[in-house]
Amino acid sequence: MIPLLSIRSSVMDPQKRMHQLLAEDYHRLKQRNSGFSLRAYSRRIGIPSSALSEILSGKRKVTRRVAEKILSKLAIDPLEARKLTTQIPIIHHKKAKSTPKNPGKDFVELPMDQYLTISEWYYFAILSLSEVEEFDGTPEWISARLGIRKNDAASAIERLIRLKLLERDDKGKVKSTGEQLTTGDIPSAAYVRAHSQNLDLAQRSLDTDPSDLKDFSSMTMTIDPKKIGLARERILQFRREICAFMESSGPKLEVYRMNVQLYPLSKPMSAAKQKNKEAAHENKKTNY
Repeated sequence: MIPLLSIRSSVMDPQKRMHQLLAEDYHRLKQRNSGFSLRAYSRRIGIPSSALSEILSGKRKVTRRVAEKILSKLAIDPLEARKLTTQIPIIHHKKAKSTPKNPGKDFVELPMDQYLTISEWYYFAILSLSEVEEFDGTPEWISARLGIRKNDAASAIERLIRLKLLERDDKGKVKSTGEQLTTGDIPSAAYVRAHSQNLDLAQRSLDTDPSDLKDFSSMTMTIDPKKIGLARERILQFRREICAFMESSGPKLEVYRMNVQLYPLSKPMSAAKQKNKEAAHENKKTNY
């Protein structure tokens, strides 16, 4: 088992912090899928399994280049990632260019605003809530309607204003601008985090909301994977159609979220053969 570290990140050595982030992320995925191996995790974050094993066992230090690669795959905000990587010394080579010592705040702030808007579920919920007829853009009201902390609501309002998705009128009341978010170079980890939160929200609704206020359904099918691209296009069209239908008429009173997932249950034949080969190898070792 990989030990989880409990040292606070504010006083933690950058190497120990990298260990903690990797161990926690791996354990999170392992809890969801008991068969998730360290080798599979190494492929997920894009480094060799041997290197990952040595990093987690403390036998190898993480270079800045490797740290940047790993952090781009983990669901942490860009500000923490930047602070962490700048604490790891650069391995200098000939003709290597030095990096700025004091990157400006403005360089980090907007991408982090975009990152949080994508990765935290309540940002888009607040934008949709701003279209509700009785909308009151105060942190207290938003906190009560979405079940989030007042401080989180206040921070989200300010970020959405900076992104020009919300604005204050002459009386200081918050309202929607009608603008759409341009995501730019948002790390894929932000989208992974967002979809993980979607699953958690769906689980909460499944456990607590009455059946007449929700719809949960699924189906299993046998398919040709070559049709996945066309299926995604049809799912996109369906999402747009259902959104237009639900928002087209009648008073806007509540905010809903619809998730659509299409994913494989069976392993590709080559992957299945490889897994069987590895299992046979492990069995052979235990028999000696």
